[in-house]
Amino acid sequence: MTGRQSFSGLQEADLNALAQVGKLVLILDGRNELDAPSRKRAAAEIKALQREFTGLSIVVTTRRQALDV
Repeated sequence: MTGRQSFSGLQEADLNALAQVGKLVLILDGRNELDAPSRKRAAAEIKALQREFTGLSIVVTTRRQALDV
């Protein structure tokens, strides 16, 4: 994220600190567009983020017809 223009000036340490104290929310859109192996990998990576950053909030969106969550 720190490499994106909209986050210029932020360092990885800044985002880590925000995630640790519950001041960062990741919004992940398009779960329904992933194939099965990619969904499995995304789920594993999200779980790893939740373990590492206990204050991190994550919102995952999908289309209504793809509610096999």
